Amino acid sequence: MVGVAAVAVEGLPPHEKREWEKPHHIIKIFPVEHKSKTPVLASGLMFSYELELASKAPHNVVFIDGSLTTHLIKTGMAFSALDGEDIPKLLNDTYKERAEKNVRKLS
Repeated sequence: MVGVAAVAVEGLPPHEKREWEKPHHIIKIFPVEHKSKTPVLASGLMFSYELELASKAPHNVVFIDGSLTTHLIKTGMAFSALDGEDIPKLLNDTYKERAEKNVRKLS
């Protein structure tokens, strides 16, 4: 089982007005076999869900936990692992579908 989660929280209460009633999150569970590239695709999916939440935030300033470089590196590693032999098909297909969907949104 692979669990992938992304959470978006806001503000520093009580000093700031809240736009959301509660934190937003995306949680996915994938029943897959373990292969050598499973953690690479799991990280790539997690970052894609984090960026999805950040893009939907109704705020003027959005911070992403950690370094943006880490997100870019992990995303690149996930793309490089696609269609390889050591990757679960479900994670491979899910990552590709999310990437294609987001490319269509940009065009």
